[in-house]
Amino acid sequence: MTLQGKLDAIRTQLLAVLDRTDRQDLEDAIERLRMLQLVEQGLTVGDLLPDFRLPDTGGSVVASEDLLAAGPLAVVFFRGPWCPYCSLTLQALEEARPRIEALGGSVVAISPLPAAELRRMADERELRLPLLSDPGSAYAQVCGVRFEMTDSAIALYARLAARFGLTISGLNPASGWELPIPATYVTGRDGVIRFAFGDADWARRAEPEAIVATVAELSQAATATD
Repeated sequence: MTLQGKLDAIRTQLLAVLDRTDRQDLEDAIERLRMLQLVEQGLTVGDLLPDFRLPDTGGSVVASEDLLAAGPLAVVFFRGPWCPYCSLTLQALEEARPRIEALGGSVVAISPLPAAELRRMADERELRLPLLSDPGSAYAQVCGVRFEMTDSAIALYARLAARFGLTISGLNPASGWELPIPATYVTGRDGVIRFAFGDADWARRAEPEAIVATVAELSQAATATD
């Protein structure tokens, strides 16, 4: 089954246990993001991926220029481990990571959570996928994919977390939440985006197979020109 097929199954299960008010609030939150047109106005194929220097789970700074010097780069934005769609996506990326690296590429997943929270998640889920901390979603804003949740959306998340026994750590509802939409970019060594995915609906994510295929094409093209 594709990643999206698994995500759709989770959505169906989630909607089945929500009451009418929560379902409507969820739909309203997604519709608000569509109206903001972050995807339409954000980065796309042919654009240059903005440079980044972000800390990983060990506190070391990871620079995009260093990753690009080695080969193609895939950048994936996610929200946090409390999001079931993010959790499933990260697992799928972890499974695809060895193939991406074997092709000479690299993949990083970026979240607004502090490095300590990301390290805890990586340890609990045995992830070797590089997780980078983007405080306040500052880099996500540079890429045009950051949004601030409304009070009603924050209240919805609090209700859902309580209902499913989840702990949303690393974010402070009192000061507002700045989160990224689930965007994915794959670039060649020149930093030019060759694959772009984004959706206002956080239950929709880029397929890892599409990421691997793009990295393979870029690596083959680079070999042919060497």
